[in-house]
Amino acid sequence: MSLTQAFHGGGAQYATSCSQTPVCQGCSKTIRRKGASFSLKGAPKPHILLMLDNQSIPINRSKPHCDYLFIADGMENKKPISYLLPIEQSAGTKSAGEVRDQLQGGVEFAKMFIVNSIRLMCKPVFIGKMKSIELRRLPKAEYQVNFPRLGKVPIKVLRDRARLADAIDS
Repeated sequence: MSLTQAFHGGGAQYATSCSQTPVCQGCSKTIRRKGASFSLKGAPKPHILLMLDNQSIPINRSKPHCDYLFIADGMENKKPISYLLPIEQSAGTKSAGEVRDQLQGGVEFAKMFIVNSIRLMCKPVFIGKMKSIELRRLPKAEYQVNFPRLGKVPIKVLRDRARLADAIDS
């Protein structure tokens, strides 16, 4: 079973088309929000982009959570692999610790879809702008995000208007 199959089988009745967010399925459009943007061009397909701020998503709103979860299936070295990327998007004044906590909240939500048989590639991603001192902190060990079965993973920083595929390829 792939991660996108687990997502659909795990109760994604709220999955809709791109024009009816909270879920974008397999498009290549540019996502603009919070003064920053990123492109899905070149991202693995099939994929799902889940907007966690949407009220129809069953997430604990009293805890920090990221803006999006990108879920996709692909092939790596002729073996199936599933991609899970929690994404925090901002052009504001967040601290590195706030970004980490929000990305970790996205991982906590995604745990319900992670099946042990799925081979995973996980990268937490920050897209946008923040103070340079905070940006330099994001990849450091104390700001890593803890993924099930993988342990701590450093945060990948993408510039505003970047392709999400760049985070996957790096």
